[in-house]
Amino acid sequence: MTAQQQAKPDHEHALAEIDRSLPHLPTVVRYHDDFADEVRTVRDLRQAASVLLELDGERRKIDLTAFGSATLVVKHVVADWLVRSDPHSVVKRVAGLVSYVRGWGLTSLYTLISAPIFDARSHWNAFAGVKATAAQAESLRALLHSLCGLSIGYWNPASALLVRALRSPRVDKYRAIRSGECFLPLDQQAAIVHYIDEICGLLARCKEAVDGIVLRDACILVILPAWADRSDRGR
Repeated sequence: MTAQQQAKPDHEHALAEIDRSLPHLPTVVRYHDDFADEVRTVRDLRQAASVLLELDGERRKIDLTAFGSATLVVKHVVADWLVRSDPHSVVKRVAGLVSYVRGWGLTSLYTLISAPIFDARSHWNAFAGVKATAAQAESLRALLHSLCGLSIGYWNPASALLVRALRSPRVDKYRAIRSGECFLPLDQQAAIVHYIDEICGLLARCKEAVDGIVLRDACILVILPAWADRSDRGR
């Protein structure tokens, strides 16, 4: 029997012990849908294979079938995220976890959840933190922070300092701004200004020359170059 084959039963035994120590999941978990400005509910999370969240006028599915023996732990974490975080972040974090386990298997996730803290840190430094993409690493770190807050397994609130110190892939969050990719090209900016000038010319000759909807759209275009599309915004 290989070390990996031996580790799998050990992790599953540890996860079974953790499951027995967990409190009951709440029957109702509430989250705020800022698009509709309503409080929505997720019911019977323990039995759910997936969760549908109402966000931005659409239904977003959270898949909970990918986590094997860690499913109950992940459900506690998802409930914690829904209460404490923006639901959009919850969708992204679960997607990151699913992507990680599909790419690198469940054993790594089991290790991070159930191993003693310093063993989990060693696994992060040697494997998880190396293999994970930036998005996957953010999801894993968020998972570990929730494990600390919920005191699941060996993790506890004092362990949060260790989680914050874990190394992750470096990402330049402002790359698109530095390169100018997020701004309209100059020719498109010029086309907008030309269109606004054309509308202003029509209005100067006759106020009824411009349809109300066209005028509204032109007003929006006046606002956008001033606040959204200019590379020198804030100077």
